[in-house]
Amino acid sequence: MRNLIVYCSTHGTVKKIAEYIRDTIPETEIIDLEHQRARDIEEYDSIIIGASVHMGLLNRHIRQFVSRNETLLLEKKLGIILCCMHEDMQAQLQFENSFPETLRSHATATAMPGGELQFSKMNYLQRMIVKKVTGTDQDQFTLDHQIIESFIQKMKDPAAQNSD
Repeated sequence: MRNLIVYCSTHGTVKKIAEYIRDTIPETEIIDLEHQRARDIEEYDSIIIGASVHMGLLNRHIRQFVSRNETLLLEKKLGIILCCMHEDMQAQLQFENSFPETLRSHATATAMPGGELQFSKMNYLQRMIVKKVTGTDQDQFTLDHQIIESFIQKMKDPAAQNSD
């Protein structure tokens, strides 16, 4: 089974997850949509979309990819990972606002494993905005690796159904 991960990563968190999944699931390739165009995705059996939300918005490259390929994505085994700093209902709301319902309900696996705020990787304006919104200027790491592992198992198991 050929697998493709398409992602965009502002500060490296989604990239780290995409590379981990690639190294865990055989026959998996990754494409950073920030730097590469997605090749012909028809040749892949499964597609994983990795994205993050910044100030409530999904990266434009991911939005464009989803918009251009929604019909084809509905024919593939699909996984969606969305990193954000919110938890519970706030994270769910960001997920719902980021991806069409058709893709969310079609997905074999979805995950919202948390995120990372890395001030050392932000420019001055980003640091000021994040500090004002969060009230902190300290790095925060909320990635839940068990959520990522559960996502991987669902994608590897051909009989898996989305239970999120």
